Amino acid sequence: MTKNVLFVCMGNICRSPTAEIIFKQIVHSSGMSNHINVDSAGTHASNSSRLADHRAVMEAKNRGFDISSHKSRPLNIRDFSYFDLLIAMDFENMGFMKEMCPYKDLHKLSMLMRYSKRFFVDEVPDPYYDDLNGFSRVFEYIEDACEGLFNFIYENYSNEFIYDK
Repeated sequence: MTKNVLFVCMGNICRSPTAEIIFKQIVHSSGMSNHINVDSAGTHASNSSRLADHRAVMEAKNRGFDISSHKSRPLNIRDFSYFDLLIAMDFENMGFMKEMCPYKDLHKLSMLMRYSKRFFVDEVPDPYYDDLNGFSRVFEYIEDACEGLFNFIYENYSNEFIYDK
């Protein structure tokens, strides 16, 4: 069995692609790539097919990640049935997700920072209108919360992975 995880922010050019690449690395390092699928999307289609913000690309590169080829995509109605977990970066995007989400899939929605172990904040702030320090802080928040999310998935679903044939 595979768990499908989608990270969601406004434009899919800063926070959600950062979460996608960090979480993919955690999944890969754990040897769980065959069991956990990762993607990202944005609630606003205005940035569809746009490359990641150059500051996010630079921060990722400084930390050993490459999101330079990421192309944004909009969140769509099919995502709610395909993905097992849809993870919002902030309350505004969670609101958009709840408006779009079929009632039967509302249980799949959560906030990324709920999985954080080191930071006691509810949201990943949008660094788009911030300076470079904002991108660094966001990366730290996301990295910590992604580790917590991976632990949550492993603790709650590992039996499904182990017995998958």
